[in-house]
Amino acid sequence: STVSDSSGNGFTGTASNLTLGAGGVITTNNSASFTSTSSITSSYTPSTGAQSFLIWVRPTSTTGLIATTVNGSTGWSMTSASSGTRITFTFYMDGGVVTNYTATVTVNQWHLIGMSYDGSTMSWYQDGVLTSTGRSGVLDAGTTLSLGTGTAITGLLAEAASFNVAFISIESVSDKSNNPLILLRAVVIW
Repeated sequence: STVSDSSGNGFTGTASNLTLGAGGVITTNNSASFTSTSSITSSYTPSTGAQSFLIWVRPTSTTGLIATTVNGSTGWSMTSASSGTRITFTFYMDGGVVTNYTATVTVNQWHLIGMSYDGSTMSWYQDGVLTSTGRSGVLDAGTTLSLGTGTAITGLLAEAASFNVAFISIESVSDKSNNPLILLRAVVIW
């Protein structure tokens, strides 16, 4: 099935082995229920310049891929690990140098996970709070943005949004009742 891009830029996603319309975090019935074989793939490839990615995640008790642009040893990925209680963000900079951030999350609860890259420094956000500012360098080019793929996370994903700008702060996005930033300047929103 097809997943619409609500940003208006036409980067629809192709959904496989998932249930659309599950209970959401911001609005009713806006999340996708993922199993280990689920995926959403797109034709959108993030730039190597300034960019941000946000997604609401409600993991269950298993491990798997949340989102990725990884192509060999380039790009970035978000994965759920340790029975769903950790989310790790991995990115490749300066010709394959790997850096990881890890966040502890609660299974069966919604968490807003995000990354922001300003063209030189990577930042990691959890539930609207800047938790790490990482290594500076040039982000290695990845491939098209996908959710799931391979061994996917088991749980709910909602409001995935990719931006071609870096965030200064995403605190307003963590407010589940009022989410204005998600709609501004997004390149793709599923």
